[in-house]
Amino acid sequence: MVFLLACGVSQSVEDSAKQDVFSPKSESVEIELGAGQELRWLFEGAAELEDVSGDGLLGIEIIYGTAQADSQVDVTLFDGNSIETVLFEEQLVSESGARYQEQIPCSPTCSFRYISKAIHSGGAENTLLKLIFRLDQPEGDLLISPLQ
Repeated sequence: MVFLLACGVSQSVEDSAKQDVFSPKSESVEIELGAGQELRWLFEGAAELEDVSGDGLLGIEIIYGTAQADSQVDVTLFDGNSIETVLFEEQLVSESGARYQEQIPCSPTCSFRYISKAIHSGGAENTLLKLIFRLDQPEGDLLISPLQ
């Protein structure tokens, strides 16, 4: 099951992430994007379900947020096994955010990977982009790494 939610961010993305009960385990990174710049990241992880008597699904969430009033950033999330499979696209304008959520089968272990790109497509000369990668359980390995 896949959920896509676009959301405005009235406070910093980090603060809202701390208030959300979804995430006991998370990794985050902040990146400065120059005008017209395109950057890519690999999101990867592995987990073992803590409650194997449940539904056998692991919740994964990726959040994008900008804190610059005069900026526009186009973000795209791809399946990590096929760059041709687009899972999510959103345009972040000014101080806004977007969220991708997915439940994947995990019996009792699983691994997952996504590729994301962001393009600073308008507005301020530089903008700050925050990426948050998280699980719905406290244990698991998560990594966000830049791609060339």
